[in-house]
Amino acid sequence: MEDSTGHLKIHLRGMGEDCRINKYELYHYIENIIVSDELSERITEEIWNSKILSEGINLDINELYNYIIKYDKKKAVRFKNVYKYKTGVASGKIKNPLIIIIGGCAGSGKTTIAIELSRRLGLKYVGGGFTRDILQICIPQKLFPIMYEHTYTAYKATNNPFISKNRVLYSYIEQSTIMSNCINMLIDKATIQGTHLILEGGFILPQILKLNRHILHFIQAIQNDKLIIQRIKSTLTSTHLKRPIQKDDILNVSRINDYLIKSALENDVNVVFNDGTIEDTLNTVLDLLAEKINEIV
Repeated sequence: MEDSTGHLKIHLRGMGEDCRINKYELYHYIENIIVSDELSERITEEIWNSKILSEGINLDINELYNYIIKYDKKKAVRFKNVYKYKTGVASGKIKNPLIIIIGGCAGSGKTTIAIELSRRLGLKYVGGGFTRDILQICIPQKLFPIMYEHTYTAYKATNNPFISKNRVLYSYIEQSTIMSNCINMLIDKATIQGTHLILEGGFILPQILKLNRHILHFIQAIQNDKLIIQRIKSTLTSTHLKRPIQKDDILNVSRINDYLIKSALENDVNVVFNDGTIEDTLNTVLDLLAEKINEIV
């Protein structure tokens, strides 16, 4: 039986270019889309034992789908749709790139999910902080101080006396509107060059994006108020340059979270609630992706 460093490999066909994979690679090939260690291990063992016993080393992508459907029909369909798209791109039949855009408040887990999707799907990843840092190089702080604040502190750079009541949301929308030019330019460039891309950021608003049918856009949000507090404290102090967190920051993030949910629903954009495990959220997103692929392929 094959391990990660052995020599025996299965010939996997149906991905535009045929490839030879060992048992370890086969497991990850399946798990990347199924998102289940236990199920992926079970399917891998069945396939491997069957192929070794029958002395057959060829495995068609449709045959692989048939193995998966015996255990989970929904995940089998997801698997087939995702790899149908990858096959189309590899063969040149599909010209338009796959672009995934994730919006959401600070602490909603956008970066974690985006990186996981990038790894599993082979998409280039662009983080929101990266985009804003580049824009800051081109925009003087004295002229646009709002671009040097976080989404939940943008109000500190706004001096408009007529917006005292909704100062936080007004400033957030103002900042996001400026950033939308960069986001839309990235979308246009990726579309023209055929670059598969995943982009995430707290300043991505559904109503100001230039979307087309090859783009999967969703807002990642949190429903539980207590979880918002936990996520903000843990995320913004550990994975995002240890930002100092104030009580007002937590309240402002919650307001932005609520606003984004409302905005998404008004603009017919999916909302993915990230209140459970990473695996739960990944499964939800990959199901949305499979539905999107089914529409365009």
